[in-house]
Amino acid sequence: MKRETIKEKRVEWLFLAGLCVFYFMWAYIQPLNASPDEEMRYLIPKFIFKHGTLPAGADPEIMNMVWGNSYGFNPIFSYIVSAIFMKAISFFSSEVFALLMAARTASVMFGVGTAAVTIKISKKLFEKNSCRWLFVVLITMWPQMIYVSSYVNTDAFALFTTACVIYSWILGLESNWSYKHCAYLGVALGLCALSYYNAYGFLVMSLVIFVFSVLLSTTLEVPWHKKIGILIKKGMFILLITLACAGWWFVRSFILYDGDIFGMAACNACAELYAAPEYKPSLRVTPFSQGMSLKTMLLSEGWLKRTLYSFIGYFGYFDYPLKWWMYKFYNRLILLGGIGTLIHVRSVFFQWKTEKWSKEKLFNWVMAASMIFPVLLSLYYSYYSDFQPQGRYILPIMIPFAYFLTVGFQKLVSHIPKKYENVGRLIIDILIAAVFCMGILSYVVVFLPNFV
Repeated sequence: MKRETIKEKRVEWLFLAGLCVFYFMWAYIQPLNASPDEEMRYLIPKFIFKHGTLPAGADPEIMNMVWGNSYGFNPIFSYIVSAIFMKAISFFSSEVFALLMAARTASVMFGVGTAAVTIKISKKLFEKNSCRWLFVVLITMWPQMIYVSSYVNTDAFALFTTACVIYSWILGLESNWSYKHCAYLGVALGLCALSYYNAYGFLVMSLVIFVFSVLLSTTLEVPWHKKIGILIKKGMFILLITLACAGWWFVRSFILYDGDIFGMAACNACAELYAAPEYKPSLRVTPFSQGMSLKTMLLSEGWLKRTLYSFIGYFGYFDYPLKWWMYKFYNRLILLGGIGTLIHVRSVFFQWKTEKWSKEKLFNWVMAASMIFPVLLSLYYSYYSDFQPQGRYILPIMIPFAYFLTVGFQKLVSHIPKKYENVGRLIIDILIAAVFCMGILSYVVVFLPNFV
């Protein structure tokens, strides 16, 4: 290993270690249920820890009798990991807070895991080291990303799985989908299926990038019908691995909930039976039931603004916003990075010149499309089911979002004359420092004063 590579590895490991400590600092100072529905979520790892089995969605021990249902209807893999940490710590202490911290450790580790995979992704996507670190810091020091990595939830695991899926796309494109990298994608998709439904757009886009990259490939010098054969053979291989990883959960749901593999209908039926009257799905007031237009919900009711602000960072039950100047910083950051991408939209999404470029453009299109699914799902849920303009519901867009912001800034500084190249590098370094400091300040200025 070259000396420079050893130095880079040391920097990366120090960064990950520091990040782990920082995320634990967020986790440590929160009382139980200071974060969205944590008490209700925590009932599931507690049940698994206590009984050594998985609960059914309607089990009384995990039910919330106000809402009339539980999180047990949804995939609970991250809660299983929390229960494993609880079991491990119980050999040393069974104190209440120790067990809660053990359960939160799963989210911390998924957050750090996202950072580790993001570093690998950055090396594939960006040539310059400064742009790599801008991409990494945008994701790992984003206030809402830090926040979901500090309490019991499934959002942190969903983000980790999206990182794994994207990294698998890159490896698959590089190798023309060797069986090794097909296996990586299968495992990543299996984990994604076990995370949270708002990340499922990455399952759909995996199919798109796999099919189109095989059919459009010019390095696979085989007739068209053989490409179809490769597509079917390797596609089935990916599917089998995905099912091997995640199929057990959906078979279990099929058995428990009379054929409802996703548990959604069963969850609604349970709420209809047991929820307080105003929370029964059939009686719940929604923008749709009120005859409100989508435009009114988005603008007059503040769905867009509240979703954006809580995507950036909003703590507790919408109790603790960031400072106004922090939102101003992030809004300017998003605006400038977005402009950088938009004014270079042709070079980012078009100009299919060579095999290398075609793969890059296909990847960019898929990354952009992946951002649409979580937003549409959150929009649909708020309009038809429960008005919840929460940024954590669209958090699976984080990696593609940070990618296009970084590309935008990279494109903007590329206009600086070559003889002033150091100025461009300095601008990116300043952005890295600013984003990093904002992550620290969100803890020191906002989070810490409200929870200590």
